[in-house]
Amino acid sequence: MALLSVFFWLGCLAGLLAGWTWLVRRLLALEPEPDAVHFVETRDGWRLGLARYRPTTPRPGTPPVVLCPGWGLSGLVFDAGAECSLARSLTRRGHDVWVLDPRGRGWSLGPRGSGRHRRVWTLDDLVDFDVPAAVEGVLRETGAPALHWVGLGVGALVALSAAGAGGAHGIQTPRSRSASASNGS
Repeated sequence: MALLSVFFWLGCLAGLLAGWTWLVRRLLALEPEPDAVHFVETRDGWRLGLARYRPTTPRPGTPPVVLCPGWGLSGLVFDAGAECSLARSLTRRGHDVWVLDPRGRGWSLGPRGSGRHRRVWTLDDLVDFDVPAAVEGVLRETGAPALHWVGLGVGALVALSAAGAGGAHGIQTPRSRSASASNGS
């Protein structure tokens, strides 16, 4: 009888957790709504997800924008709902927005046959493999000669590191007011 009671209460607890999970997801609406999801392959075999948000009214000559989250985050931080979405806000202003999910996060997949978390990776892997693949993929898909990169924490650091490699990864250092504004001057 005691064993039956334990199973009863475990079933009740599982039902409550399932209901709570459904309710939180429904209330918060934490499902990104990109127009398309593209994949680019890195030289070490990872398939990185790039969620594309097309502009409602494109502005000719405006470079595409890549949004890159910080360490351990997915691109969901840039599209957490209709009222809190940098990606959607930029598209309303005419930008073609691409939200990158770095290796091991969101839409991204590890090399075939290795599962999602094949190994531990470093910032060097993000700089040497993820940044060039994302830049090349977006430029190829859009036909644009250049792009803007907006990073959060490590998402900014990897782009600056790639630019510091002398543009070897397709990123050049900024030469305008935005460069001085980013270092607090």
